[in-house]
Amino acid sequence: MKIRKLFIAVCVLTLGTLAAPWVHAQVVEGAPIVIHEKPPSDQSRFMGEVISATNSSITVRDAGNDRRIRTFSYSPALSNKMKGVMDRGGYQPGDKVEVRYHSRTGQACNIKGKPSVPR
Repeated sequence: MKIRKLFIAVCVLTLGTLAAPWVHAQVVEGAPIVIHEKPPSDQSRFMGEVISATNSSITVRDAGNDRRIRTFSYSPALSNKMKGVMDRGGYQPGDKVEVRYHSRTGQACNIKGKPSVPR
C-alpha cells in the first residue's frame, strides 16, 4: 500500500514538473477596468400592513415579522398629499403599503399602496 501511494506521488510530481513550462501567467495589456458604484442613498423602504394612519403619521407592521412595527411621520411634501388621501377615507387597518423613508430622519417621503374603502 505504501509503495502504491509513493508511486502515485512520484507520478504526480513528474507530471507537474513536465507541465510547468507550458503553464504560465497570462499578461493582459490595456487599461484597468473601473467599476463605478452608486453613492449610498439615504432612502430606505419598509413594506407591510397598515395598523393605523392619521393626518400626521402612519404605523405599519412588517410583512415578514409581525413583531416589527414602525411609525413614520410625514415629510412636508407627503403631508399635503396625505391630507387629500385622509379626506377620501385614508388607509385602513390591513392595507398593504410600501413606505419609502429617509433613513436619517425616519420621515416617510412616499407611500405606495391603494387605500381601501372605509368600513
